[in-house]
Amino acid sequence: MRLHASKLRHYQARVDEAFVNNRVIVYDSDEEFGSLPTVDTSNETSTQIDPTKLNHFSAEQKQLFLALLDEFGDVFTDKPSSCQAGMHEINVTADFNSKRLQAYKVPEVLKPEVARQIQELLDLGFIQPSNSEMTSPIVCVLKGRNGENGVRLCCDYRYLNKFTRGDTYPTPDISDVIHRAGKAHYISSWDLKSGYHQFLVKPEHRWLTAFVTDFGVFVLPPSASVSFYQRIWRYINFICIVLYLNVSG
Repeated sequence: MRLHASKLRHYQARVDEAFVNNRVIVYDSDEEFGSLPTVDTSNETSTQIDPTKLNHFSAEQKQLFLALLDEFGDVFTDKPSSCQAGMHEINVTADFNSKRLQAYKVPEVLKPEVARQIQELLDLGFIQPSNSEMTSPIVCVLKGRNGENGVRLCCDYRYLNKFTRGDTYPTPDISDVIHRAGKAHYISSWDLKSGYHQFLVKPEHRWLTAFVTDFGVFVLPPSASVSFYQRIWRYINFICIVLYLNVSG
């Protein structure tokens, strides 16, 4: 019987070796190397890209682009994160009186989807149960023709808005945005994943965001507005990026 020099384990004579690009392939059945760690590439951002969407790239451009996505994979993700650059404020006027408005009726056929979305928002930490003195009802908005693209949950904050101090920060005009973007030679479009939920409301103002449903009352810690985005990227806005908040279905 042949042993390793250390005499700690049996010597395994290598018979088959496969070389790919000067690299030795180790088989699952091989034991001489012991337990080898592996890298899971299934969650790499580049593996989630539809190759047909990169057909306009050259081979070199595809390689550079996919490598960039993997390098910053924590940014390009399907799970929204939280921006710590600032917090949204809701400043109400002195004559504001809180009201617990009643929930609107939701069609029975839509209630399972509403319940699913409420639970999803809870699991993601976007909403929290509340007993706030101020509640606003939700409205179910059908996305696409006859709701073929799903249901969007919206809060009817019209009462709260009547007593909220306005924000004087300038909002960009969409025609100006299109005009500036039209001069560019290369355009990259970046769509924030649930961007509305990536900016937090100040803790002392969150009770104002409470909304009421058939499934309970919840507060909405995250929130955002066009002006908030403008402030975050004010140093590069209109230099190398233009900002636009799409609130349509």
